[in-house]
Amino acid sequence: MGRKHTVFIGALVILLGIFSYAVVQAQNDRLTLSISPPLFELSANPGDTVTNTIKVSNLSDEPQTVLVDRRNFTALGEEGGVDLTEDDTSYSLASWVEVDAGQTTIPARGSQEFDFTVSVPANAEPGGHFGSLVFKTDPTPLEEGQAGASVGQEIGSLLLVRVAGDIREQLDVASFESEFGFYDNGPVTLETRIENSGNVHVKPRGTITINDMLGNEVASVALDERNVLPDSIRKIDTAWEDSGLRFGRYTANLSLVYGGDNAIVISSTNFVMFPIRQALVGVAIIGVLVYVGYRYRDRFREAFRVLAGKN
Repeated sequence: MGRKHTVFIGALVILLGIFSYAVVQAQNDRLTLSISPPLFELSANPGDTVTNTIKVSNLSDEPQTVLVDRRNFTALGEEGGVDLTEDDTSYSLASWVEVDAGQTTIPARGSQEFDFTVSVPANAEPGGHFGSLVFKTDPTPLEEGQAGASVGQEIGSLLLVRVAGDIREQLDVASFESEFGFYDNGPVTLETRIENSGNVHVKPRGTITINDMLGNEVASVALDERNVLPDSIRKIDTAWEDSGLRFGRYTANLSLVYGGDNAIVISSTNFVMFPIRQALVGVAIIGVLVYVGYRYRDRFREAFRVLAGKN
């Protein structure tokens, strides 16, 4: 088996709404490279050649020698992670990619553009193909007398290529549910798990509407747009930031639209809202009033008699 690198990218995916990643392995944990853009979504026909440019910036005060590597990747888990590998996969792309420079030195606080070419074979399988251009620095030498291992840094851009032909776009809702079945107040977190059984990456658009127990729509929340790779499930959390007092059973209705034909997938789930803390405070106040009324009932009775003019 070839060498594999596993990369988690949840925070960056939430920020960008797309697949991208950045791996930093440095003894001082300080990122000294940046890359733009972190993601390319390209379309091509079999036999086409597509050229593009990546900009890599050196954020440090020292020149850095940067090496370029090509890898394939597949989805890792449901949180938006990718599994980088030098092995061939069902959706390999790395072998199609050529870069104009395999190694270069970027001056301090400077930047370098790298041109790359994706040459799609004439017999390429239609659908999605996925790879990454990874830019690596040489390990930082340790100072004299310093213990530990010297490691470099890696940062990369993901390439998502859609090859024309027999494209199959097929998304289904694997599950749609609230994080908890009961809430005393907001926010309410709704978890959507989207399964892609097609052969190309798809970025669905979605809306979640909230209805109360009388059927009235009380809110509408947009689902974050995220790429879902083939043969994978992508989990997307959506928060209904509700600050008002709510009571009763609520229904969340999910509607997803995806693909060139604007196919629609729907699902729904229920949850209960009850302001239990406010209710407990109310019960406590009523309890105190009842106790005081009972404890001093004779005095209250006499006071009422006086007010009524009976004394």
